[in-house]
Amino acid sequence: MFSILFGIELLLLTKPNDYSYKRKYIESHLDGIKVLFLGHSYFEVGINPAVIGDSVFNAAISGRAAGNTWDAQLAERYVPKMKNLKVLALPFAYHHIYETKSITPESRSNIRTYKCMNYKYLGLTSGSFSLRYWPELLNSNLNFWARLSTKASKVQCDSLGFIAFPDRTENWQTEHLPDTEPTKADLNKVLLQDYLRIATVCKENGVSFVIIATPIYDTYREIISEKWQVDAEKIISEVRKSFPEVLFYNFAFDSRFTEDYFKDAGHLNEQGAERFSEIVKEEVL
Repeated sequence: MFSILFGIELLLLTKPNDYSYKRKYIESHLDGIKVLFLGHSYFEVGINPAVIGDSVFNAAISGRAAGNTWDAQLAERYVPKMKNLKVLALPFAYHHIYETKSITPESRSNIRTYKCMNYKYLGLTSGSFSLRYWPELLNSNLNFWARLSTKASKVQCDSLGFIAFPDRTENWQTEHLPDTEPTKADLNKVLLQDYLRIATVCKENGVSFVIIATPIYDTYREIISEKWQVDAEKIISEVRKSFPEVLFYNFAFDSRFTEDYFKDAGHLNEQGAERFSEIVKEEVL
C-alpha cells in the first residue's frame, strides 16, 4: 500500500500545476524577465502581464499571504540570478498587517495545502518541519486526482501567470472581508521582516522594490478604520527607515474601481485586472 501511495505522489510530480509552471517559467527566463510580480491572490488575479508589456511575469499564487516569507525566499533565490530584472513588486493587503490568533478548521486545511504545494513544487520552507507537508494525499485539499487525468486542465494560469476571475456569486460583496476587530491581533512583525529581506536583496542587485495596495470594494473599505490605515503606514515607514528607496502605491481606496471591476470584496475580476494593469503600467512602472 505504501509503495502505491508513494507512486501516486511521484506521478503527481510529473503533472504540471500553477506552482510548478511558475517555477519552471522563472528558471527558464532568468535573463528575460524585467518586471516580476510576486505575492498572493490579489496579484494572481489582479495583474495581467499581457496588458503591461514585454518581459513581465506574474509569479503570484494564492496562499502566499499573512507574511511574505515564501516571497522572501523566492526573491533571495532568483533576484541575484536575474541580470535584467528592473522591478520586483509585491501586493499589500490591509488584512495581512495583523497576526490573527484564531484559526478555523477550514483555514487550517488551507494552510496545510499552501505549505504542501509551496514546499513540494517550489522548494519553499515554512519555518517548521516542511518534509511532513510533502505528501499531497495527506495535506492538499486541491483536486490532485484531476491532475492524474490526461483530460484535466493542469495549469489554470495563462502563459504569463495570470488567472482571470470573471464570475462571482450572489453574495460577492461580503466575500473575502477582513476581520472587523483588528485590535485583538498584533501588528504583523513577520510581514515587516519579510519586506526587509526582500528590500535587502533588491538593493544589493539594483532592483526597484515596489509595494502595491490593490483595489478593494466598498464593503471592504468600510471596515478599514483609521487604526488599520495608521498601522499600515507604520509597517511601510519601518521599511523605509532602512530602505527609503522602497516605493509604496495605495490603490485600495481608488474611486476609479466601481463594482463592475470586482469578483469579490477583495479580488478584481478579469475586467478589473485589465484596468488595474493599465494603471500600474502608466502610474507605477
